[in-house]
Amino acid sequence: MPVPAGYVFNDMAARIERARLMGEANRTHGHASQSRGVSREWNSWCAMKKRCTNPNHEAFERYAGRAIGICERWLNSFENFFADMGTRPPGKTLERIDNDKGYEPGNCEWATPKKQMANTRANVMVTICGVTKSLPNWCLEPNATAWNIARQRIRHGWEPERAIFTPRCDAGSPERRAAALKAAMSVPPDQRIENARRAAQAGIAKRQA
Repeated sequence: MPVPAGYVFNDMAARIERARLMGEANRTHGHASQSRGVSREWNSWCAMKKRCTNPNHEAFERYAGRAIGICERWLNSFENFFADMGTRPPGKTLERIDNDKGYEPGNCEWATPKKQMANTRANVMVTICGVTKSLPNWCLEPNATAWNIARQRIRHGWEPERAIFTPRCDAGSPERRAAALKAAMSVPPDQRIENARRAAQAGIAKRQA
């Protein structure tokens, strides 16, 4: 595979290139100041470039190997990247909306880690009541269990709907856990999801009151 321009092949070259970029940044936008520290946006831009252009990066094959690149507008211009993406909110990181496309305006957003997990290529697609979504996206539903718990249950042979909407029973005797499971499973699947949505709407209304 031909190596695009801008790839960094060794640590010394990487350090020199980073120093050059930081020097230019300090003279222009101030997001990479040695005294004030680098900004969240600068860190995201640098991390994006490393994933896609540095063969020594651990994630390089998952990006360059799938032809996931960076648009020309962003590749060598942090100013353009910042103008298009804006300020990075606390707790969010750079995410591609379409995992099969590269880093470019219109295909990127600032997303929470939970949303990024829901967008990963490794997700299992689950259909419940005629609706198909990834397993992590189902686990964003109100009253759904945690994604890692649902995944583990499915690996042990549970039906997806049961794995997602059966409450966790961490405490109590085996009899109590069995009773809780039986009670949860006595509600039809479509009604269970509808109940969860109603509970979520009631919670939102209560918080806004």
